[in-house]
Amino acid sequence: MTHYIPTELSGTLEYSFGLRPLYEYVSIHAGRMPDKACLVYYGKRITYAQLEESINRLGNALRRLDAGPVVTLFMQNCPQFVFAHLAAQKAGLIPASLDPMFKTWEVENRLRMTGSRVVIANSCLYPVLEPLVEQGVLSHVILTDFSEYLPETPEIPLHFSFEAPESRGGALSLAELMREASPEPPPGRERDIAEPGLILFTSGTSGMPKATMLSLKSQVYKAARYGAAYHYTQQTRWLQTQGMYHIGGMLMLCVHLYNASTMVLLTRFNLDSVRHAIQRYLCDAWYASAQSFRQLLDDPDSADFCLCSLRQGTSSSFGISTTGELAERWAKATGGGLLIESGYGLTESHTAAAAMPPERPKHGTFGIPLFGHGSVKIIGPDGKECPPNVEGEIVVRDDGVFLGYMNNPEAMEEIFRDGWLYTGDVGFLDDEGYLTFLGRTKQMLKTSGFSVFPEEVETLLSWHEAVERVAVVGVPDPKRGERVKAFIQLTEEGRGRVTGEDLILWARERMASYKCPREIEFRDNLPISSTGKILRKALFDPT
Repeated sequence: MTHYIPTELSGTLEYSFGLRPLYEYVSIHAGRMPDKACLVYYGKRITYAQLEESINRLGNALRRLDAGPVVTLFMQNCPQFVFAHLAAQKAGLIPASLDPMFKTWEVENRLRMTGSRVVIANSCLYPVLEPLVEQGVLSHVILTDFSEYLPETPEIPLHFSFEAPESRGGALSLAELMREASPEPPPGRERDIAEPGLILFTSGTSGMPKATMLSLKSQVYKAARYGAAYHYTQQTRWLQTQGMYHIGGMLMLCVHLYNASTMVLLTRFNLDSVRHAIQRYLCDAWYASAQSFRQLLDDPDSADFCLCSLRQGTSSSFGISTTGELAERWAKATGGGLLIESGYGLTESHTAAAAMPPERPKHGTFGIPLFGHGSVKIIGPDGKECPPNVEGEIVVRDDGVFLGYMNNPEAMEEIFRDGWLYTGDVGFLDDEGYLTFLGRTKQMLKTSGFSVFPEEVETLLSWHEAVERVAVVGVPDPKRGERVKAFIQLTEEGRGRVTGEDLILWARERMASYKCPREIEFRDNLPISSTGKILRKALFDPT
């Protein structure tokens, strides 16, 4: 067996300016190249010097509010998200990011996990937060409008609403807080690189979300190695459409800031905006789902745009795979551009446990272990390491692995053993050390690239007065990869009175749209075990 090891990954990991938090890298870049564009937001250019000043001002404002220890970010992609994430870290706080599609119950659930009482949010999301302010769950809501960083005349099409709601209650203005704060670095102690630096939410090995604590080190550690693996440099012109509240979008932000490149930032994925951005700004790197690349190729209007600057696309194969056929179509449309898998990982590993070598891609796999071939193993049911081409559970060990689940040490013990992260995913390593991912042993499902935790959806559906029991599963879907299906046992009173459409409409008002069941099947009785747990496999196999 001969493992493939590219030159970029064969030596000791070296950092451009030492092992330090990313906000210190931004300070260094601001000193070296103050006028270089860091972010381009629909034509608005924000330089590294401007980013540094914004981080300092917001960091000082957060310290004055006594906002800690956890500050929650509830935002779509926008420059303010970048400011807030780095400012919280620089002020000695921990930023926790939420999916901007969440509804009130989902937000409250995450706030109670972390104890956070301060939220920085897009103004358009205030109606979601207002009930939590009235209930006293939140002490401060800081709002920011998209328009604050949009140019008067956008250079590419806008395909989202940026109108702010009329009612803002007693919310604070992010712009005013920053204007009144000092542009000097926030005072305070020097942070330990091993401290918690961010919180993202994941399911771990069971169905309910958990607050995953990742270190300051994990961000720069993964950024340095991942950037080297994919040959990203200071000259890279990124296109960012993935949500930065998600670990995939967050990793790309970290790689960008580490390398002092330029990022064209879009609030959300939209075909028209993407095509105009690539053509106008000559973007040469884009990370997105395989589905996004296929949508771009399938749309006939894409033929009217020059996409040839995009030398490298990296995609995540959630639901729809990054196949050789898709890569060939992409190469033809871009005049030779490369489309490869973005690698393998999960929130608990700050993703990027494996990466695809651009010079030697192997479609159908997720690449090679990013930190050497001893950093990813396959473990069989007997607890022993599997030989090549034998499937088992994927386990990971590197310095980017998470610190634990906040306020939930028992869940950490379930998946972290002898220094190894047991992912709950099934796969195998081939003779060259390339990793193939086969599926999940845990119940989390993926729909259009979004993580859906069945137990969370079940909990909400169970609140409906007509629902006696409920089981949520993922079923194959040609467009989304998986779609959410709910098996429901109605109460005696609910039978004949409530339809599946009634329940779907009820759910849409209470949870993010991608979590809502798209299909409901009523059963007279759901199969349960002697302990009262629903037997999910029996839902599909009556025998």
